[in-house]
Amino acid sequence: VKRIPKTTSGKIQRNVLGQQYLEGDFAAELQQLEQLLGRQPAHNAAQATEPGDGIERQMLTVCHRVLKDSTMDLHSNLFEMGISSLALTEIHQQIDDLYPNTIELDDLFEHPTLDELAALVKSRIQS
Repeated sequence: VKRIPKTTSGKIQRNVLGQQYLEGDFAAELQQLEQLLGRQPAHNAAQATEPGDGIERQMLTVCHRVLKDSTMDLHSNLFEMGISSLALTEIHQQIDDLYPNTIELDDLFEHPTLDELAALVKSRIQS
């Protein structure tokens, strides 16, 4: 990050920094980091627009509604994206509205990617 927004007293303006992240201001830096770590970029347009099944599509739609991040795909880790506890709670609530009593909030910590979460929901619905 080239410039971290700060108040006049020197405190980091987290909300401004978060908004810059959501607007994609750090996309180049994130891509460089992924390359340095030897990973493929998390965004794959085909995966983001064509997830495998209905549950995966719903998970992706819920997260896009809550996080307003168009670069997220099924393999994106919610915690690596810097999700807040409020956003995590809202995601859980919306999933619970779709699939009542299927997952607990703790499950989001154990299954942090949308494809893992969709697989968990599928397995619990089938049992």
